[in-house]
Amino acid sequence: MASSREFWDQRHGAAIAQGDGLRAPSSWLVDHEGLLAVQPRGGALDVACGRGRNAVFLAELGFEVQAYDISGVAVDHLSAVARERELPVRAQRLDLRTEPLPGSGYQVILDFYFLERTRFGDLADALAPAGLLLFETFLGVEPRADYGPQDPARVLEPGELRAAFEDRLAILSYREGPPKPGERAVASLVAQAPATS
Repeated sequence: MASSREFWDQRHGAAIAQGDGLRAPSSWLVDHEGLLAVQPRGGALDVACGRGRNAVFLAELGFEVQAYDISGVAVDHLSAVARERELPVRAQRLDLRTEPLPGSGYQVILDFYFLERTRFGDLADALAPAGLLLFETFLGVEPRADYGPQDPARVLEPGELRAAFEDRLAILSYREGPPKPGERAVASLVAQAPATS
């Protein structure tokens, strides 16, 4: 059986070979561009960045982005895109299931489709005062779905994402359900750290 790294290397490699190297940024991220626009510029973190669609979006808004992923193929692709576009993105291979979350004081942290419950507190702690966390991942098991995890440990329960952060961060935006008709249900959150630590 392939390791997580091998699985993601193969998946990202196949997508790049088919010309799907860098898709449009997440609609949840784009929908909150207004909040990002008034956020002080500085460091941003993209957890499990994949091929970099969201990291590139943040860098184009003027953030200096640290981007991490378990896949060396994805990281190499993002690094090449950043060099070509002269964007401030530093991409590195890192397995955040087993290695600590790097750094702190981030103005923005993104976690899209990476669920490691033991990192919830680390994500909140890594925000700068008034920093923003944008998080989205799958909600519940959908046996008929043709994409996404089917392991209950890799998907959220209803209300779980809000509950994970509401005692530490101010919830600015939250939803649960399919983003568009026919899509798989997700939980999506935007939350902000207190203005003073």
